[in-house]
Amino acid sequence: ALLQSINTHFPEGIEYTHPVAGYVTWLKLPDECQLTGTELFHQAIKQNVSIVPGILFSSSNKYENYIRLSSSGYWDDKKENAVKVLGEIISRP
Repeated sequence: ALLQSINTHFPEGIEYTHPVAGYVTWLKLPDECQLTGTELFHQAIKQNVSIVPGILFSSSNKYENYIRLSSSGYWDDKKENAVKVLGEIISRP
């Protein structure tokens, strides 16, 4: 459900992993996106959407344009709306 929602709400050019097991998906923000993962985190949290910037998983400041999403349990409207909000923020000029 998460990957389908990403395909529906995120702009073209987004790259993401396809988890074989587990519930974590890594996303690489498109080159056209003017935000880093950290900036996206700050904008998203203002709208009650929580993500993890990729830079937190690097000791050498890599992955600035990555985010990590996790989703477990039942897919519901709240999760769908959170992905939609992220897509809207990423799509802003």
